[in-house]
Amino acid sequence: MPDLATRAFVHRLRATLGLPVYGLVDWNSWGVGVLLTYKLGSARLGVESHRYTVDVAWLGLRASQIDRFDVPAVCMQPLTARDKKRGEGIMAHPWVAGRRDWLDEIQAQLDKDFKCELEAMALAPPRERGKGKLSFQNLSHFVEEAIVARDWLE
Repeated sequence: MPDLATRAFVHRLRATLGLPVYGLVDWNSWGVGVLLTYKLGSARLGVESHRYTVDVAWLGLRASQIDRFDVPAVCMQPLTARDKKRGEGIMAHPWVAGRRDWLDEIQAQLDKDFKCELEAMALAPPRERGKGKLSFQNLSHFVEEAIVARDWLE
């Protein structure tokens, strides 16, 4: 989970400068948990939690992007029982349960029974802008294209 200092810093940037906040996390239930901690806070802080929340948009990595960019099988890892339990727990969260797009993305991962870390994307070969597979060499193009296309979940 993100540490409190980082959450406070991101909150301050958003509140002071009005910058949009986009989340780019691993494609697994733990990555979604990181996003939700920024967005909703953490149970550990109780009533103080809202002081460090920020309206983060889920830019990626999502099931629809894994399919669209034809991520190589070598980048995928099977979900563990712990991953599945975490994903099911996230889907049961009242905030998530009320958002069909978030539910669909999490369910798609559970259905596929795989996960992918951002670091694994470096194994994918470089691509021409807008075509083919992702890699770190052009991850910035992915981010730019997603933002321009407004391809994120609120």
